[in-house]
Amino acid sequence: WHYSSADKRTMPGHSLFQGVYVVEGHQFPLTPQMYIQKSVCEQGKVPFQSKVDLSLNVVEHFEPLPDTHTHVLVDSWYVNKRMWKAVKQRQWDLTGGLKANHKLRTIDAEGQLAWVRLDDFTDELAADQFQPVLWPSQEGELTVYVHLLRTLVKKLGACQVLIVKSTADASSDKARFYITTCLEATLEQVVRTVALR
Repeated sequence: WHYSSADKRTMPGHSLFQGVYVVEGHQFPLTPQMYIQKSVCEQGKVPFQSKVDLSLNVVEHFEPLPDTHTHVLVDSWYVNKRMWKAVKQRQWDLTGGLKANHKLRTIDAEGQLAWVRLDDFTDELAADQFQPVLWPSQEGELTVYVHLLRTLVKKLGACQVLIVKSTADASSDKARFYITTCLEATLEQVVRTVALR
């Protein structure tokens, strides 16, 4: 039994883990892997692999085309210390969703360092600290309001964090959060990468 976000209920079926390799606009689906719940693995006496384990297996063993740079795009489920480390070891980049409860390092007016939850940090930002950008989508470009900062995220490290709102004065519970290892990327480059994800 798996929860279906499309049907908004738990239903019987299979859950496949799928990756897609994109080169020059061409999509190459990777071999799907079956995700088997822990209780089912225990009944069948087979080793359990979480969805994070499956994703790490792809990152650790995938061989990209020569003379290319690989950029891993994932949702917030896969942004964790293990994935961050695995991508960095291969000298790739990572961009993904970020949950609101992650803590980022801030520096106050007196120069004091502190770790603040991302949603609390967002609530402290003024509306004029967000700027409008065009967000590419399959339906056409949308105007959203964004704030990009270079910082440290606890248990991950140096990164850029992108905060996205539909309006500049929307509250943090309406915001979406993203993280990237691309420290030198411009706002436009980060937005384009996140939108592609």
